Amino acid sequence: MMSQSGTAASRSLFSLAEFRATWLAELISYFGDQLARVALAILVFDRTNSAALTGMTYALTYVPSVVGALTLSHIADKRPRRGVIMLMDGSRAAVVGVMTIPGVPLPYLCLLVSGMSFLGGPYKAAQLALLREILTAEQYPVGMSIRQVTTQAAQIGGFACGGLISAALTPQVCLAFNSATFAASFTLYLYGV
Repeated sequence: MMSQSGTAASRSLFSLAEFRATWLAELISYFGDQLARVALAILVFDRTNSAALTGMTYALTYVPSVVGALTLSHIADKRPRRGVIMLMDGSRAAVVGVMTIPGVPLPYLCLLVSGMSFLGGPYKAAQLALLREILTAEQYPVGMSIRQVTTQAAQIGGFACGGLISAALTPQVCLAFNSATFAASFTLYLYGV
């Protein structure tokens, strides 16, 4: 249970407009990512009936992110963080938008998934660096805690909703929603940070 001082510290962070914008942007884009992960797994399994290809596609939503972080995070250090974040959000919205087209061949879909994931590396580096600029040294640990709880909740909610939406509608609806979350995150950074 959170102490009164911890609760007060959390409330004080949400009184900061830039923190609210970055928190909400991460919440919605992370939720959308989880929807897309489920949708892609279902889409690949429906097309191939192969658990191995489904697992490999799911891995493509994570592994290139590490490569992107290792190869492109220096960009987040040399460029304005907000600009890097907005460029990555806009690019990922476009990439996922292409993935929503019905009948995209599986090799291209895998390439697009890898590209989307790859761009997540520099996005995360810039976002964490920007959070460090927005918050004071005393606020930063509380902000990171809030961020951790938020991403875990978004992950659980995204997985559950992704399965339900894919079953009730189509996996492309989840992908379209994910593209919209990147566009919403772009907008939050444009006007809120």
